[in-house]
Amino acid sequence: EGVSRHAPRQRPLPDWVGQGLLVELGGGAAAVLAEVVELRRAKVAVAAVVLRDWSGQAETSFGPETVWDWEPSRTLYPDWSGFAAALRAQLPGVRLLVYFS
Repeated sequence: EGVSRHAPRQRPLPDWVGQGLLVELGGGAAAVLAEVVELRRAKVAVAAVVLRDWSGQAETSFGPETVWDWEPSRTLYPDWSGFAAALRAQLPGVRLLVYFS
């Protein structure tokens, strides 16, 4: 209660969050869709697929790092719209979430 006087309370999470897992996947369209097929075969309820590498990755001295150019990677996800449609076809109702920092 005391903190609420200084910072607003977080809004409740949307209902769909409780309808399955939020799964972080990556590695490109083919890799993500292959994982989604396996999740579907295993009858895993998935509410959302989170793509941290949606805008691409660059090799750095620390290892692979996300590219922050806010555009879908043409290397990992060359047909973004087609990829999103294929994902929804495999998991109807799934949300596709991307990572912003």
